[in-house]
Amino acid sequence: MTCRAVVLATPAHVARSLVVPLDLACKRLLDAVRYGTYTVVAIVADAPELRDFRYMVTPDRCVSLVMQQASADRKVRTLLCYYAGRSLAFAAARDDRELVRDTLAQVCALDLGLTPECVVFTAVQRWELAGTVISPELDEARRESTPRATRRVFIAGDYACRGGWGYGMDDAICSGVATADLVRSTILTSR
Repeated sequence: MTCRAVVLATPAHVARSLVVPLDLACKRLLDAVRYGTYTVVAIVADAPELRDFRYMVTPDRCVSLVMQQASADRKVRTLLCYYAGRSLAFAAARDDRELVRDTLAQVCALDLGLTPECVVFTAVQRWELAGTVISPELDEARRESTPRATRRVFIAGDYACRGGWGYGMDDAICSGVATADLVRSTILTSR
């Protein structure tokens, strides 16, 4: 089986292990990408009275960020509570049960209308390899980069999106679309 082009839509360190970029800007981009570690505590609550917000940065708490998702009728709320950076030590020092208990206490203290009685489900996820770390080095490498690693190998991923932050699903999709367009225009249309 042969192909005319390959798109590596993988984390940067995986792409770097699979291809030696001939394009120096592409090499610099892959070398500049770093990934963070974080822990997330999910709290699902039957809490129609919970105050509406999309996300809240909480620098005075051990939890770094609280993101809210709500059902269409606003009755069921999911709070995704992130521990990142300095707060990772707090999360790492606790087993899942202790972390849920302490996270719930911190979130209830934010006076959002959440009470322990309205919680219907909790879960903990500890991500060793999480999101792309946004840094000046990555930003500079992204501005100069190209998704074309070699003549027929291309990269795609949130870190390779030129127009966005370089993080998340929207930027991953943006990168994939741009890379597909580049493959179409440079490889698939040529004979």
